[in-house]
Amino acid sequence: MARGGPFPSSAHPPMSSTGSLISFAYIYSDNVAGRTDGPMQLPVGFEQFHRQTFFNYQFNRAYGLGLADRNDLYNAGSRVRSAADCVNVFETLSRRAATDGQDRHAAGYMRLAEFFTPPQSPAKIERYRHFRALFDHAFVGDGMTRHPVPYAGAALPASHCVRPNRRVVARYSCTVASTR
Repeated sequence: MARGGPFPSSAHPPMSSTGSLISFAYIYSDNVAGRTDGPMQLPVGFEQFHRQTFFNYQFNRAYGLGLADRNDLYNAGSRVRSAADCVNVFETLSRRAATDGQDRHAAGYMRLAEFFTPPQSPAKIERYRHFRALFDHAFVGDGMTRHPVPYAGAALPASHCVRPNRRVVARYSCTVASTR
């Protein structure tokens, strides 16, 4: 760990070449949001879920953050031919995961559905709100708070979780904002 804080020096929000803050989640704990259901094991490596690089990268983002099931993503990859397909496939997966009590996956799949919704679509805002509600249901527990982070004349929603022993266990920001 780096001096001066609980996060390694490499734990900074990644920036794309276009100056966009990319969604990120850093988890440094044996559990999330005070839950005692065991450690959140994050997968290691990069899978080939889809033959198109852009779709594959987005699927791997959800998988790498522990927000999607490997088998579900392989199955989704075989059914996706377009961004519109992603919206339908991942909304369906989100509903199924929520019904099955897989809260993290339900949130992750809804985030993918929202991501692939066209920016001008009125459904994008509703999907984002649904994602936030699913995320809160999956991750909010004792010590988790939401707060805005000022950015480019607006604010990014962020969450902060501190365990009772005051150790930071998770910081999340799930918004993409462009500086251009």
